[in-house]
Amino acid sequence: MTFDNEIRKINIRMITIIVVLLFLSSFSGLFVEFLIKNAAAKSAAIAMREDIILGNFQKVRSGFAAVKSDFSFIKYVDLATSREFLLGENYINFHIKIVVPVYLDELGSYTHGVFFFYYSPFKTVFITLTIWLFSMLIVFRVFHTHKQKVKDAFDKKIEIEKSVNIAQIATQVAHDIRSPLSVLNLVSSNIQYERDSENIELMKSAIKRIEVIAEDLLRKDFSAANFNSDESVVDCLAKIVREKQFLIDKDNKKILIKYNVLTSVNFKPKIMIQDLERIMSNILNNSIESLHGSVDGLIEIKLFASDNSINILIRDNGTGMPENILNKVGTKGFTFGKKQGSGLGLYSAKKIIENVGGHFNITSRVGVGTEIQIRV
Repeated sequence: MTFDNEIRKINIRMITIIVVLLFLSSFSGLFVEFLIKNAAAKSAAIAMREDIILGNFQKVRSGFAAVKSDFSFIKYVDLATSREFLLGENYINFHIKIVVPVYLDELGSYTHGVFFFYYSPFKTVFITLTIWLFSMLIVFRVFHTHKQKVKDAFDKKIEIEKSVNIAQIATQVAHDIRSPLSVLNLVSSNIQYERDSENIELMKSAIKRIEVIAEDLLRKDFSAANFNSDESVVDCLAKIVREKQFLIDKDNKKILIKYNVLTSVNFKPKIMIQDLERIMSNILNNSIESLHGSVDGLIEIKLFASDNSINILIRDNGTGMPENILNKVGTKGFTFGKKQGSGLGLYSAKKIIENVGGHFNITSRVGVGTEIQIRV
């Protein structure tokens, strides 16, 4: 069942309930009012019976005054003489009539005449419609909440389907990437030129990272205990910096990456090293892109330990971001200033770090640059 079909069914049910409520509220209101008016008419007829029979119409008028607020018009017809006695304005259009006979004796054997009580239903209709409108608002509220729940359910279903598709694609990519990796490994292992030793090391490092990504995509258990590198955080960051600086220099970009280790880091981090590699790679890519066209681009990385936690500070003097979008940075699908951006890099980084109890914070100013603080 599609989302549109489900919403259409909800709308039909809502309209049906509203129409039924209108009918029931109108009918019940008019019926209840008729019962009340009928009881009042009978009571008034009993109160005025003796004066009507005796012809004391002055007292009859006084009796009518007591029920004037209930009825617009009262007419009495004497059956013996066919005379009519009118109380109130003679206006009976769109009025409801109640007939009450007046008997000469208590047993009701002989009829003296008949009372006709007229009242307007419009006051009740107005009250009924007011109640119906309030009921309709409640119905709208309930159905709006229900629609939102249905929408959330469909959105969740779509998200699950997307996740399944992404998982399938990731598995296929991880499977297919292994073949060219094996060739690259073979070729790199056979290169012996001393003058290319630095490039060879970079190539081997890049190949190793691709292998880790492939393994990461295929493994089912993402816990650090089952799959983690023995490489230190210091060496991990140094390797990423060398790789990025190499690419920057190859592209003749005027960007310098400074990497400073401020304190010794002699303990294992809470985060997996391969995850930290990907996070730093994505962050540095963003910084490099923000420095596009710069003649004195600078990216500073500072690493230090405190309170058994690893702290990494990444600062650039790039274009920066406006303050009003900073709260969106790191949310899934959000990207800024990148035509081909997917919004997954910082979202994934923030999620991984927070999942291990870490802290991820971004500050930025347009024309000044961006600073990212990581604590794990």
